[in-house]
Amino acid sequence: MTGLFPQRHDDGTTSVAARFAVAGTSSAEELHNLEVWLSQWVHDRTEIEHLDLLADLSRIPYVVSNPDKSFDVCFDGRSDSGRWKDWLVRFVRDFSASVGGHQPKAFVDRIGNVEHPASL
Repeated sequence: MTGLFPQRHDDGTTSVAARFAVAGTSSAEELHNLEVWLSQWVHDRTEIEHLDLLADLSRIPYVVSNPDKSFDVCFDGRSDSGRWKDWLVRFVRDFSASVGGHQPKAFVDRIGNVEHPASL
């Protein structure tokens, strides 16, 4: 169906992201540090809080660098779960509170390459 956010693959899965602006130039080291932070965030949710991200996601969240001085933290949702939204919002809240210098820009449908109309 058109007009819904996000679009879905034929199997019902989703791919959404939190897009952040990069302050200055983004380096490979900076992206690596972000991946390390994300890995720790996932670990803390699963090992400390005993939450199962993979019950809702088809893979661990990951980082994609964009050519427009932004990066996406991507969440690929399972077809049988709508909780990917909860993880996405929680990540943005936790990341914004912990790491400075990256301005949240938008929630993005990575299948349709469309920003959510009521985004950040």
